[in-house]
Amino acid sequence: MNTVILLIPALFLLMLFLPTIAFMLKARRYGAKFTIYEALLRAFRKINYEKLFKALAVVQNEGLDIKLTELETHLYAGGNPEMVVIAFLKYRNHPVVNFTILTVFDLMGKNVLEIAENGIPEYELKIIGHKVGRVQVNYSVKFMAKLYDLEYKVQLDVIENEIIQKLEQSSWQWDFQDKQRTKEFILSNVLTKSYWDDILCLNLIEQRVFVY
Repeated sequence: MNTVILLIPALFLLMLFLPTIAFMLKARRYGAKFTIYEALLRAFRKINYEKLFKALAVVQNEGLDIKLTELETHLYAGGNPEMVVIAFLKYRNHPVVNFTILTVFDLMGKNVLEIAENGIPEYELKIIGHKVGRVQVNYSVKFMAKLYDLEYKVQLDVIENEIIQKLEQSSWQWDFQDKQRTKEFILSNVLTKSYWDDILCLNLIEQRVFVY
């Protein structure tokens, strides 16, 4: 009787851990590593984890800052985390494009590998020697269209006119005696990220201002 009582929890543990170990071994075949706890949480779900294994293997091998839960969430939403991770390799240090944005493209039915191969268009604009009050301003900027609309056609002349108008409208607040302070004011109060996001409806990548 005592032997039977001892066998019951032993069998339970065996039934619990055999699928868990099998899950971990299968993941290893694809190059992905799971902790026992992570594997235990997933071993009994009737889901094809092959795409998750492949995606996680790339994330771990490349040292990408993408969490397992992010990959899993995209898989459950019907996406292909492996393709998104591979596409993300091109944009791993990009200030605008990130893993989440690429998952949205994937769920929209867009080919994220093709997007990564062709590149998401970036635009550059330069305004040289524009006179505002008693100073002149050199301005250069790199930006992208909003990523939900890759077909959007950016009109550089319109953007340039908007920026010039914004600079001139704010010039009454400038300290013309302190050009460095004026430059800092423009970057922190005039041509801000929120201005690019909310008014111009564009994604700012980087910008530089020189006042002289």
